[in-house]
Amino acid sequence: MQQSLASTVRREAVWLAKGPRGRLAKSTARADEARRLIDELAQAKSRNATTGPAKIDFTSSDRQANKLLVLKEISKKWAISRSSRISPVC
Repeated sequence: MQQSLASTVRREAVWLAKGPRGRLAKSTARADEARRLIDELAQAKSRNATTGPAKIDFTSSDRQANKLLVLKEISKKWAISRSSRISPVC
């Protein structure tokens, strides 16, 4: 969705940058829609931007537990890459 919106915004920005042909004026409705799409793309980019690693907050309750997380049947696989280095496979 964001990629198609970005393509539409790119085309509309080019259209806005060009002057009107002849003695005509640009369509104000299309210009307003282009500005709305630009704002929508900016909002989508800010929503999808990563701000860093996820944070888990265990301080919401006053209870203090000895175990914060219990994992069962966890494994890690290692594969040899083409350059003969060992790298983890997640």
